[in-house]
Amino acid sequence: YGIDALKSHLKTGQTLVLLGSSGVGKSSICNALLGFEQMKVNDIREADSRGRHTTTHRELITLPNDTFLIDTPGMRTLGLADSYDGFSETFGDIAAISQRCRFADCEHKSEPDCAVVQALADGSLTQSRYDSYKKLKCELRHLERKEQYQNIRANKQSGKATIKTQSEIYDDSEF
Repeated sequence: YGIDALKSHLKTGQTLVLLGSSGVGKSSICNALLGFEQMKVNDIREADSRGRHTTTHRELITLPNDTFLIDTPGMRTLGLADSYDGFSETFGDIAAISQRCRFADCEHKSEPDCAVVQALADGSLTQSRYDSYKKLKCELRHLERKEQYQNIRANKQSGKATIKTQSEIYDDSEF
């Protein structure tokens, strides 16, 4: 695949965005689609043959066929933010199937009368769909634990500050 293959997928009026790590070639792809250098790019580092972070802002570019392309700065990670509501909407089919499980806290692994396992067995739920469900659920659990840990740390630090403030008050008192 190359630029010509990519161009065949561009449709007039569409807006596309290039996302990825720093130095992977997003701006180079943009320039190749334009046919000239509009976005600044740096040479590849000789030491490790990797690209260099160059783009520092987002830019909307109009390609020759009136497709719009957004070039973005590199990012370290793409993560889930406030995805709890979207999870149940995205996997509403699995949520509906799981309502028929014998146990309300069914993990959909080996519990008796698990409707999700039955749906996998009879083909009404594909393995790839279920794998996506499990992966996203695992990521959301990780996010939830991370948020809980951050809240505990913030509360602990806030508690220390309160104790320190109270001890300062008592130290300064005339008792």
